[in-house]
Amino acid sequence: MILAAEKEPPLYLSSYIEAYKQDYYDALKKAQQKLNWLPLIAFMSQAIIGTVQEFKAVRKATEMLKVDWLSRRSYRKNSAALRALDVLVDCPVITATRLGKILDISAPAIKTALEQLQAAGILVERTGYARNRIFSAPEVMAIINRPFGER
Repeated sequence: MILAAEKEPPLYLSSYIEAYKQDYYDALKKAQQKLNWLPLIAFMSQAIIGTVQEFKAVRKATEMLKVDWLSRRSYRKNSAALRALDVLVDCPVITATRLGKILDISAPAIKTALEQLQAAGILVERTGYARNRIFSAPEVMAIINRPFGER
């Protein structure tokens, strides 16, 4: 909550804890049964450090991906498609309505941007519907969903 109040991204330790589950259980057991809190404090400290490092690695990977996206096609300066690249790095699953609200653009501009991004292989339509479609950036999803600490 402190991070949110300071407008900083939250740290979710669950991925780290899942990756090092046995170490977590061992430290927790020592704290609960022997009142030895130091291993749990050390584990949680390492979880925070590891999570921050993971956050930085994900951010670097998505920034490199954005550079790749920029090389896939030429974009008109300040076009909706170009501006959408910044959005997709942080929001890899999106609807046309949400993209329009974030970028404050018209329906025709949304349609053009989505078509351009799909043609470049950046976005994939997931629903198969004609309306209320959901789009995703699978390359960002692959980065986000990889096992903790994997490069």
